[in-house]
Amino acid sequence: MTGKLPLCPQAPPDCPDVTEPGFDPETDSEGILAEANTVAEVDRPPDAPAPRSVGFADILGPEPTWHRCDCGAMCSRVPCWDCDQAALERADAARAIHDAGLSIPRRYDWATVDAPELVARAKVAGPLADIIERVLGATRVVFYGSAATGKTSLATACLRKRLPKGMFVSSLRLGTARIQHAAGGGEAPLVQRAMRAKLLLLDDFGQEGQTSTNAVRDIIFERHDLDLPTWITTAFKTSELAKFYGDGVARRISEGAYVVSMGGGSK
Repeated sequence: MTGKLPLCPQAPPDCPDVTEPGFDPETDSEGILAEANTVAEVDRPPDAPAPRSVGFADILGPEPTWHRCDCGAMCSRVPCWDCDQAALERADAARAIHDAGLSIPRRYDWATVDAPELVARAKVAGPLADIIERVLGATRVVFYGSAATGKTSLATACLRKRLPKGMFVSSLRLGTARIQHAAGGGEAPLVQRAMRAKLLLLDDFGQEGQTSTNAVRDIIFERHDLDLPTWITTAFKTSELAKFYGDGVARRISEGAYVVSMGGGSK
């Protein structure tokens, strides 16, 4: 843009006291630099050293120092953008795994599929590695056996391979979750999470009290309708669970399920 520019919006265009020449950035940049150098030369004392000419770096700042990231990309800061974002994503993933793992009781901190203790605790018939592979490939799993046969140990070790998508919850906690939740506040948060978890490990199924507020039955029906993977540990046979919850629940947990018999028990 060229011509006269009013310094005040209310000033008449022809007022000489409130106008200045227009500025065209395409043609006047060199003029600004030349004027700056001329002023510096005029104001210089006779015995002063000659001033350095003003360049664009004096106005815009120096160009960044360029580096090579470990990935080979050129960047003004190491790591480069892509590597920095990848590191943040890895940190987020690690945090998600840690947070999801908080649902697992502390007494099972040791439980991983590679833990030496698992071989001693999980009383299974057949190679443990084969059973673990089948568990991780199944949608529904029932870990059945009496106490101290390693049901929860094996189930938890496998669940840890599915974090952060998996959730551990005790049926005992679900049995009282609604009672402990304030009336009129909607569904209990623990029940909501159990219904929507990508993978749910329901521990000690059948041990909770059979009350009208027990949420376990509703969770089984909801997850079956949503076709969400559900693993359970239980000391009860299918026929016994049918007496507790009805044939509908027993069928939904056993239909198409991979049954891991612990300690030589049978369903």
